[in-house]
Amino acid sequence: MNDRNRNTDTNEIDSRRKPLWYSGRYFDYPLLGIVLGLVLFGLVMVYSTSSYRADELYGDSTYFAKRQLVFELVALFGMFLVSKIDYRRYARYSKYFLYVAMALLVLVYIIGSASHGSTRWIYIGAFGFQPSEFAKLALIVYTADICTRKPRSLNTLKGLAKMLLLPFVTIILIAIENLSTAIICFGIVVIIVFVASPKKWPFVLMGLIGILMCVIFIATAGYRIQKMGFIPESHNDMIFSVICEELGLFGAALVIAMFVVLIYRCALIAINSGERFGGLIATGVMAHVAVQVLINISVVTNTIPPTGVPLPFISYGGSSICFMLLEMGLVLAVARQMKPGR
Repeated sequence: MNDRNRNTDTNEIDSRRKPLWYSGRYFDYPLLGIVLGLVLFGLVMVYSTSSYRADELYGDSTYFAKRQLVFELVALFGMFLVSKIDYRRYARYSKYFLYVAMALLVLVYIIGSASHGSTRWIYIGAFGFQPSEFAKLALIVYTADICTRKPRSLNTLKGLAKMLLLPFVTIILIAIENLSTAIICFGIVVIIVFVASPKKWPFVLMGLIGILMCVIFIATAGYRIQKMGFIPESHNDMIFSVICEELGLFGAALVIAMFVVLIYRCALIAINSGERFGGLIATGVMAHVAVQVLINISVVTNTIPPTGVPLPFISYGGSSICFMLLEMGLVLAVARQMKPGR
């Protein structure tokens, strides 16, 4: 029986008999359009919010905008490349993706560079990135894979605990220096498991854990603000506040509407993907965008304490835009399984 189940689960996500590249299949242009719209809008806002500071620091008002443009071009190339690859191939390497993410998270505490009181960056020459951004992508792929391969483990607390051991270790490694990102990762995992699980009782326990994390987050707010000792730059995490100031209610509503459409499109792809693994990947990316946007806007509106979480696609930063667009590439790859017109 175990062999039969194993073969059934493997066949669902095994792509060894399928070509590496997609060709001549449906491409989700509505999703691509909203992503490109957010990226271009973000580039304009980065220039608008950073030009004075860039001129003051570097004598070039376009310094940050040009860097962001390079990040976006590289990330868009990666997105299109990922969208052409059969996403089911990633299932075979999902555990290794998570191992790499965990290794990088440990490495950041050894050779990482501190910024604003937190050690979150690894620099290789002039290039720096945040391992936590890669960890989000790895968690999406791994959790979607494990829920696809072992659906029966979702029915028991013991099975669920074994399934989520590696994701929770990863989240703990992130939480040591970046609790807000850990909350985002926790939300991603919980939402994927919630969609995959036929039983909802485990989420009472997981919900209590999430509430505890939020309580700790709020309780340590004073310490974190004191440790940061600064107000985030307007072209980074607080860019939504400048959007509200410069474009008013219309601009804020437009940005929120674009994110709502993006989230809706990801949900539609998840529902119509026709395959469990692909549907859960799209669900994970949808959860990532939704939770991160909610946290960022909550910070800007002074609903929760400062977190250091960027606004997806819009805030300045290479790591965030690169890995977020790679996630969009995964969703576009999943969308190729849909039939035109959906």
